[in-house]
Amino acid sequence: LRAKPEVTNAETTAALASRAATPILRPMKPRASSSAARPVRARRFAFLIACLAFFIAPACDNSGASPGDAADSPDPDAPPDDAGDADAPPTLAPPLTDDEGRAVFYVGVNLGEETKRPPDFLPDLSDDDLEMLERWGVTLVRFLLLWEAIEPERGVWDEVYLGTVRTELDRLAAHGIDAVLDMHQDIFGRGFGYAGAPLWACDEAQYAAFTPMEPWFMNYFSAQVEACFDALWIDRTLWDEYRDAWAHAAAALADHPAVVGFDLFNEPFPGSTPTATFEREVLPAFHAHVAAAFTGPAA
Repeated sequence: LRAKPEVTNAETTAALASRAATPILRPMKPRASSSAARPVRARRFAFLIACLAFFIAPACDNSGASPGDAADSPDPDAPPDDAGDADAPPTLAPPLTDDEGRAVFYVGVNLGEETKRPPDFLPDLSDDDLEMLERWGVTLVRFLLLWEAIEPERGVWDEVYLGTVRTELDRLAAHGIDAVLDMHQDIFGRGFGYAGAPLWACDEAQYAAFTPMEPWFMNYFSAQVEACFDALWIDRTLWDEYRDAWAHAAAALADHPAVVGFDLFNEPFPGSTPTATFEREVLPAFHAHVAAAFTGPAA
C-alpha cells in the first residue's frame, strides 16, 4: 500500500513554521494511491515548501534576526530553555504518519464561503462536486466549524448542526477525502457581521459602536473588534466556554474515520496585545487550555 499524497498549502506551511501553532493530530490508516507519480511530485513539492518556510520564517521574525543568525542559535532539536527566545529558529512539526509509521502526504483544498453562512453553516457541495474533487486527486479538506453554530446561545448546544456536519464527513469519506476540522472566525464573529464567535461572546455595545471598513480585513484594527479580542484573551470563563464548545464538537466528530486533525482557532488576532507577548505567552496558554477538550484537564 502507498500512503495518500499530500501537498501542504501555504496556510498550513505558515502554521508549521509558527512557534505559536499547536496542531492536534491523530494517526491515520494507510490508503492505496491511484497514481505512482503523484506521491513523488507531492513529496518534492512539500520538501521545497518546508525548506522555504525554514529559511524565510527567520527573515520575517520581528526580532530583527536574519537567516545568517541561525548558526549562532541554539540547537533546534534540543529542548528550549526559553520558549520565547526570539533568536531561536522555528522548529518544524513532524510529518503526519500512518499506522505503519510512514509519512503521509495530502492534496488539500479549503471548502467554500457557504460554510460561514447561517442558517445551516454547511458547505454547498453537490455529488458532482465531490466526484470532481476525487478525480482531481484531492484527499484532504479544511472543514470549517463555527462556535456560533455549535453554541448559538450560552450553554445551549446545537446537536442537530453537529449531526449534519457528521453527514457531510460521511459524504467526503465516500470519495476518499479526509478532513481537518477548523474552528473558524473572521473579524471575531457574528456581532460584526462575520462568522465565528456567537453574539453573546462580547459586549453588545461594541457591536453597536462598530463602523465597517474596506477592505474587510481592516476591520480587525477597529477599536471595537480589538476590544472583543482583548476580552477573550483575558477572560478565563470565555476560555472555558470555548473549550466546552470544542469538547461537544469532539464528542460528536472526533471518532469519524475521515477526521485527521483539529485547528483550535483560525487566525487568532492579538487585539491590542503586543505580538511577541501574544505569541509567546497568551496564545500558547490558550491553546493548552482548549486542548484539554481532547487531552485531559485544563491548564
